[in-house]
Amino acid sequence: MKALRLFIGFYKMGIRVNMEYKTAFWLGTIAQVFSYGMDFLLLWVLVSHFQNLAGWSSSEIIFMYSLKLMTYGIAGTFFFNSCTSLPRRIQAGSFDASLIQPIKPLVYEVVSSCNIGYVRHIGLSLCIMIISLHQLQVKMTFVKICMLILFIIGGSLIQSGLFLVFATPSFWLVRGEQIMELFFFEISDFINYPINIYPVIIQALLSFGLPYAFINFYPAQYIFGRDDVITFNNYLQFLALPVGIMVFAFGVCFWHWGLKRYQSTGS
Repeated sequence: MKALRLFIGFYKMGIRVNMEYKTAFWLGTIAQVFSYGMDFLLLWVLVSHFQNLAGWSSSEIIFMYSLKLMTYGIAGTFFFNSCTSLPRRIQAGSFDASLIQPIKPLVYEVVSSCNIGYVRHIGLSLCIMIISLHQLQVKMTFVKICMLILFIIGGSLIQSGLFLVFATPSFWLVRGEQIMELFFFEISDFINYPINIYPVIIQALLSFGLPYAFINFYPAQYIFGRDDVITFNNYLQFLALPVGIMVFAFGVCFWHWGLKRYQSTGS
């Protein structure tokens, strides 16, 4: 409860700070909507040009991308600032302030670094998701809506856990940000498209190595009722939440393991 109260307090503070410069906030919102809007447009143009991509239509792929963007927005709200800035703060010595707070370092990192700007990602992705489902005329039953919510929670936990996993090497590496850039941002681009367009070894990596496919590909298979493009077991469609819990738990444990081996720069 103490952590929740702190998070709410920091979040309210973030809102006040952003609203202090309303013009900058809304210009940033417009810029991000335009940027991600172009990504959606490019995906639509690319797939429409070929009619479909490995059996997936442009609207289905856009839905997948919106699911990835929404879960990234939720995870980024809590973990983007704390994880991506960790290498720089360790080098500057400012991370040590988290170690002397009256709450656990990871909790302090999360509640003090929440980023309200990610509400833009969540809002945009929700709008695109609804439009895609409408275009595809998918009948969203109560069960499907509940499953979609669970998929979003699971995908958010996966992205949050991977944020922690790829930030942790910064505790003992000088330039740990390169790991985050490669394994989180670059490799995650593979799931902008259905993973069945890749060789089986890549599909296996995205399913069982770095489980990005559980963020959007397997959930989309369930939502669209597809069983014609499954390389592995059909039950993978239902495992986004269990996988998310396991990845997040591993990320938290790995982060604490790295912290125990952290030696301050003394700056």
